Amino acid sequence: MSGAPSEGCDAVDAFFKSLQGKRVLVVGSYPPPFNDLSRSTLSTASRALREGAIVEVLSPSLRSAAHLRQRLDSWRGCVALWKLASSYEVLLLHLEERLPLGAKERLPHFLESSLLAIALRRWNDVFIQLDSPAAMPGGLGGRSGRMIWNSARMVVVPDANMRATLIGSVKLPDEKVHLLSVKTRSERYVSEDLSVRDQESAIALIKARAKLEREISARFHLE
Repeated sequence: MSGAPSEGCDAVDAFFKSLQGKRVLVVGSYPPPFNDLSRSTLSTASRALREGAIVEVLSPSLRSAAHLRQRLDSWRGCVALWKLASSYEVLLLHLEERLPLGAKERLPHFLESSLLAIALRRWNDVFIQLDSPAAMPGGLGGRSGRMIWNSARMVVVPDANMRATLIGSVKLPDEKVHLLSVKTRSERYVSEDLSVRDQESAIALIKARAKLEREISARFHLE
């Protein structure tokens, strides 16, 4: 997959470098199975690990190899993020379809968005990656969307149109919204050997954090 170099790449790099030694929770789909969404979350977790962060992953799939696994749709995801905020320093959140926002009607969507914004405000530092507009059924803008974006230090989106909308219509600061880098996209979609590297990374992550996974799961298991 080709394209122009991403805007704000240096800022995103600096953000990840600042994670060294910090306890980080990555939230999103996680392998297995390997697909575009789980590869994206794995890429984020691996990058944070390479920068020296203490990384754990929360996934909605009970089949995944994530450290924490539970339903994250609607209010469940918002409550989970609210409860876990005191255990980590940084949240790297992949907004996906129905993770956690799924309501399309105006009032239910506003309530979900409000719950998510309240949960995000409990965190010291929030990074949001939006891979698809489907993750925001009520649209990128509006009061509900603005509450969520304002709760994050950095927002990463996949294309220039979405970035322009967040800056122009939602009025987010230019330096806050960045494009998903071409390098990251090529890592996720181009190489035929990617799944092998991903599996090795996932296995390494699981083994390195196995003991802590059991401790955290026992202590913070959420229904």
